[in-house]
Amino acid sequence: MKKNFLLLAAVITSSLTKAQLADSVKSFDPVLITASKSAQKQSETAKVVTVITKEMLLRNSGKSLSDVLNQQAGLFIAGANNAPGNNQDLYFRGTGKVLLLLDGIPVYDASTINNAFDLNSIQIENLDKIEILKGAQSTLYGSDAIGGVINLITTVNTKKETEGFVQVQAGSFGTIKESIGIRGNTDGTTYAVQVSHWQSDGFSSATDSTGKQDFDKDGIRQTVFNGNIKGNLTKKLQIGLSTQYSTYTTDADGSAFTDDKDFTIKNRNFNAGLLAKYQLQHGTIQYNLNMQNTDRNYLNDSLDISGFSTFSKEKYIGRSYFTELYTTQQLHKNITLVAGIDYRWSNSNQDYLSISSFGPYTTSIGKDSVQQNMKSVYTSLFIKNNKGLHLEAGGRFNQHSVYGNNTTFSFNPGYSINEHFRIFANIASAFKAPSLYQLFAPGVANPQLKAESSVTYEAGTQYSNNNFSVRGVYFNRSIKNGLDYNLSTFAYFNNNTQNDQGAELEAMAKIGKFSFSGNYAYLTGKVNTKKYSYNSTTYNYEINGDTTFNNLFRRPKNSANLQIAYQPCKSWHFTTALHAIGNRWEGQFMSTPIALKSYYTADLQIAYKSNRNCHIYVDWRNITNRTYTDVLGYNTRSGNFMAGIQIMF
Repeated sequence: MKKNFLLLAAVITSSLTKAQLADSVKSFDPVLITASKSAQKQSETAKVVTVITKEMLLRNSGKSLSDVLNQQAGLFIAGANNAPGNNQDLYFRGTGKVLLLLDGIPVYDASTINNAFDLNSIQIENLDKIEILKGAQSTLYGSDAIGGVINLITTVNTKKETEGFVQVQAGSFGTIKESIGIRGNTDGTTYAVQVSHWQSDGFSSATDSTGKQDFDKDGIRQTVFNGNIKGNLTKKLQIGLSTQYSTYTTDADGSAFTDDKDFTIKNRNFNAGLLAKYQLQHGTIQYNLNMQNTDRNYLNDSLDISGFSTFSKEKYIGRSYFTELYTTQQLHKNITLVAGIDYRWSNSNQDYLSISSFGPYTTSIGKDSVQQNMKSVYTSLFIKNNKGLHLEAGGRFNQHSVYGNNTTFSFNPGYSINEHFRIFANIASAFKAPSLYQLFAPGVANPQLKAESSVTYEAGTQYSNNNFSVRGVYFNRSIKNGLDYNLSTFAYFNNNTQNDQGAELEAMAKIGKFSFSGNYAYLTGKVNTKKYSYNSTTYNYEINGDTTFNNLFRRPKNSANLQIAYQPCKSWHFTTALHAIGNRWEGQFMSTPIALKSYYTADLQIAYKSNRNCHIYVDWRNITNRTYTDVLGYNTRSGNFMAGIQIMF
C-alpha cells in the first residue's frame, strides 16, 4: 500500500510540473491573518499555511466541516464518515492536540475529557473561509496548539449594502438541510446573519456483525445560528460583536457492534464575543472578550437495554472565558512587533446517574470546586528585508492555577530565493494544559499533572507562480509529559516521551479547462510509557517497567487526496475527488491492537451556474459503494448523494 501511495504522489507532482500551464489561474498568494495575528500575504510568512476560500467551500456544498478538513494534507478525522452526530476525533500531524479558533478566538468544550470542541456544531455554509496553520503555534495562541491551529472564519467583508442567499439541500438517508443568510455594508458598518437547519434519518451507528439483528437508524436534528456586526465608533476605534448558537439532538448506539434503540444525546453550544480595535500611528491595539457555554445531555431510558445499566442519565456543563489584549506595532518598515497578554478561565459541573441490578450509582462534580485559570504574556518579532528574508522569533510565559508555570518559544526563518521559490524552517515548542476532567474528575483525576510539552522541527520548500504551486514539508516532533491514562492506578498521569515524524507534499495547478489539487502525507510515531501486566492474584493491572510502541492508533501512516476539476464553459463545473487512507491500528484495552485495512473513496460533483445568482449541484459520494472502517465496530457511509440549489439575492 505504501508503494501505491508514493506512486500516486509522484504522478501528481510529475504531471503538474511537466504540463504546459494556462495563464488564467488565480494567484496562490491569498491574504491571511492567523500566522501573525494581522493581515499579511501568504508569501510574507515562513509558516506552513493552507487557506480554504469561500469559493472552495461553495464547491464543497453538501459536505460537512469534517469532510472538508479530511481533504487536507496531515489532517485525519476518525469518525468523519460515520453516522451523523457521532463523535469525531481530529488528528493533526498525528496528534489530537489541535487548537480550533472561531474568528481568531480559541474554542473549547470544558466539560469533555480533553477539551475537544464538537465539530458537529459548525456548518460550512456559515463560514467565509478556513485558515490552517501547521506546526507548534503555542507562542501566539497558547494551549493545545501542538499539532497546529485551525481558524474557522465567519466574519465577512462586503461592499454591497445588502446581499444574501437561500440554500436548500436534500439527499440520501432522508437528509434535508436549509440555510439562509443576509449580510451588508452600511456606511462602513458590516453585518452578517445566517441560520441553517439540518435533519437526517441517518443509518445505524454501530455495525451489525451478523447482519441479522435489525439495528435501527440513528439520525440527527440540528439548528445553527451565526451573527456578527462590526463598525467604526470613531475614525480610529472599531467595535465588533459576534455570536453563535448550535443545538442538535442525535441518536446513538450502546457501543461498538451494539445497538440501542432509545439512547439520545442533546448538545447545546453558545458562543459570544466582543472585539475592540484601536488604530495607532504605526500599529493597532486589539481587545478580545469571549464566553462559551456547552451543555451536553445523555439519556438512555431503558426501553431497550443494551449494556450493564437499565437506565442512565448524564449531564455535562462546561463554561469558559477568554480575554486578550495585544498590540501590533510597525517598529520599522521591515520590523513588526506583536505583544500581548491573555487570561483563560473554565469550570464544569457534571452529574451521572445509572441504575442496574446492583442498584443506583451516582457521581457529581461541582462548578465551584472544578475550575482552573491561566494567565499568559507573549511577544513575537517579525523581520523581513528586500532580499527575501522572513523571520519570526518569539516566546510565551504561562502561569496556570494548578500545575504552575511553563514557557514556549518559536524561531521561524524563511528565504525567498526569487519571486517563485522559497525555503523555510521552524523550531518551536508548544504545550497542552491538563483538562478539568483530568485534574478533578472523581476516581481518575490527578492534580499533580504537568502540562504536555513538545518541540517541533520543521523544514520545507515551496514553488509558486500565477499558474502553479507545489510545497513539500518534513517535520519531527518530540513530546514530554504526555497526558495519558494509568491502567494500574486508574488515574491520569504524564508518560515519558513520544517522537513523531512525517512528510507532506501538496500541489495545485490549472491546465486549460482542467484544474488539479493533490496532497500526500506520511506519518509515524512511537511513545515510551509504562508497561502493564495483569496480576491474577490481586485481579489488577500492575506496572512492570517501561515499553516503547507505535501508539498512533486510528491514524494512517499514509494518506492522499486528489481532486480533478473540469470546466468546459462558464456555467458547468465537474469535479472528481479521490480520498485514500492507508493501514491503521485500532487500540484494544490490554490486548493486541487490531489492524484496520486501507481504503479509498471516490466522489463526483456536477455543478451548474445558470447565472451569477443561482448555483445548482449534485454531489455523489463513495460512488463505488465501498465498505470500509474508520472506527472499529461502527458503520461508515455507503454510496450516497446530496443535491442542492443556492440562490443569491
